[in-house]
Amino acid sequence: MTELLNADSRDLHEPFSTVLATRAPDARFDGWITALLATQSSNLRASNSHLVAYTGSNLALDWFESNVGSPASNHWGNGAALLGASWPRIAA
Repeated sequence: MTELLNADSRDLHEPFSTVLATRAPDARFDGWITALLATQSSNLRASNSHLVAYTGSNLALDWFESNVGSPASNHWGNGAALLGASWPRIAA
């Protein structure tokens, strides 16, 4: 996974597609994408954060709440929207 340390979403397309096709939602989420994002710089993590939404995991919104941070970018919001975050949850 260290070869993906500096990968943006374009570079992650192929390996992430394989993960999405071969693993259950929670394994896609907890076993791959969040582990990868944890190793990336804050700027790259913010840019790639929307990918968490594609895992189909119910844990993804909780991850957003725990990990959203600087730099604030539209990618965080895009991911939350893809997950169907409610306005009350966003406001909280």
